[in-house]
Amino acid sequence: MVSVNIFPRILIKEINRIESEYAALKMQSCKTEQHDQNKTDRTEKIKKVRSMWTLVIEMLASLKKEKEEVDSILDVLEDCAGQCVLDGANVVFSVPGLLCDRVKSDGYQHCTGNIYEAENLNFLTVIKLLNEALRALRDGTLSV
Repeated sequence: MVSVNIFPRILIKEINRIESEYAALKMQSCKTEQHDQNKTDRTEKIKKVRSMWTLVIEMLASLKKEKEEVDSILDVLEDCAGQCVLDGANVVFSVPGLLCDRVKSDGYQHCTGNIYEAENLNFLTVIKLLNEALRALRDGTLSV
């Protein structure tokens, strides 16, 4: 009979050992899953950073091409900078008679000033004249 009493105790000890081993394995499994999830998250973050970096490199390459194009245009403009002076000294400007009459009869005097000042074209007066000509065309008072 002694051997019958020992058997349930051995079984209880074995069950307790198996339960503690199961708990330890379950905890290790959770840690492994957490580690795998962290590894997956890290891998995804690395992929995202790499794709963003690729976009940055592509944009820089595109901007480099555009910068080269702008630089080439600026080089051309610098070469002809002495040739391109916008002072209006060589421009002959004439005002049609109908426009001249309209400006003279204008009560509000939208357009005042000389076309030439100090032998240079007065661009502000020219723009005012052009605006008045456009108003006249809109109103239909000038015939082209």
